[in-house]
Amino acid sequence: DNSSANEVAAVEGHSLETGRDYHVKVVVSGRTASGVHRPLPGLTPQTDRTRQDVETPMENYLIPVTFPDLDTAKRDTASFVDALRAAGLQARMVDDPGLDSPGDSGRPDPGPTTRELRLHAGSADEARRRVQEVTDGQFPRGLVLLGEPTPL
Repeated sequence: DNSSANEVAAVEGHSLETGRDYHVKVVVSGRTASGVHRPLPGLTPQTDRTRQDVETPMENYLIPVTFPDLDTAKRDTASFVDALRAAGLQARMVDDPGLDSPGDSGRPDPGPTTRELRLHAGSADEARRRVQEVTDGQFPRGLVLLGEPTPL
């Protein structure tokens, strides 16, 4: 079944604000969906989920990401952000023009290099946990270090 929907119904007693990001959790198991308060075609909604499952405001966070050296930061940043996006995160590295100097091949490596990652998440704990999961899957453990998420 290739059904799709492009409409979200508000939960009774709550409303959705235009222009604000929300984390919407829909769990489908067999022909039953939970976290949904309006039936989807062919699915039966469960009512034992809380309204929090449906409506969780998303916030922006900044997380420092420290690579072991400048070369690793330059080489692996794009694939790291791609892996975060593949994991369902809205993420991007903050631009740092100093990292992309065209004539820097003869320079000594300055050692650990920190980039700033910006992403959407429901909480600082969720942001750090999800980014750490992707980091651990992409790099040897401890090679890339994460700082504490800062809400923006």
